[in-house]
Amino acid sequence: MLDCYENVKGKTTLAPTLLERWKTNVKNCRTFPGADIDSDHNLLYADVKLCLKILKKARTLANYDIQSLQDESIKEKYQVEISNTFQALSNTENTPEELWCDFKDNIHKAANKVLGKRKRKAKKPWICEETLQVIDAKRQLRPQSQHSTEINIEYKKLKKDVEKRVREDKELWLEQECSRLEQYNAMHNSREFLKAAKTFDRKTATRNSNIKDKDGKLLTQSAEIKGRWREFAEELYENTDHDPPPIIEVNPSIREPSILLEEIEQAISKLGNNNLE
Repeated sequence: MLDCYENVKGKTTLAPTLLERWKTNVKNCRTFPGADIDSDHNLLYADVKLCLKILKKARTLANYDIQSLQDESIKEKYQVEISNTFQALSNTENTPEELWCDFKDNIHKAANKVLGKRKRKAKKPWICEETLQVIDAKRQLRPQSQHSTEINIEYKKLKKDVEKRVREDKELWLEQECSRLEQYNAMHNSREFLKAAKTFDRKTATRNSNIKDKDGKLLTQSAEIKGRWREFAEELYENTDHDPPPIIEVNPSIREPSILLEEIEQAISKLGNNNLE
């Protein structure tokens, strides 16, 4: 049921919200002024046809394994696929828009065929397959260890073995990750360097906000803390022990040298490989 109001002229109208938003969707309506209800509104029956909005899903970019291009064989195979695409497009007489769509589709097909999608890594990648097998064996002996002394002794041995294996696997994984970080740093690949650095566990340290004076006394009052900060800043910017820095005169008429083509090529070569999309 919808609310119905009487205007100044005595005519019955629909609710203002309905008139403003869904007035074109109302197909048929009828009021019931004779209904015995304790209200100044009249009951209304209406047929409303609603047009639901279609929600469009956001287009997701293809996550190809671009790092595999560092392999020379895969790189050469991908170049052959791309060159064949250019040759096929050069023989057509399509419009620029059609050429662009065909070129984009062929690029995605070549990347999907040669490179493939990037695989997701496990949360704890340092555990090897042999350690997982020992963990499964330990899990199977756990229910029986409470009923037999020999099985309990064997279960404890497997438990120690698992802890030792996990510790050794993690140390080996850390060594491999450190060598990989050194390799990315030598290649000036900052994107992969930071991505690999985030895989390590980061422990947040508690922040100590206690302020002490010169004698080591803890300050609790707000005015004393502000005074200590002012005193620290004044001592920090005092430069009585050192000579003032020399003043360098700059001639504004001298212009900087122009950027060389080799510098531009070197800057482009240092860009990340994920800027192809």
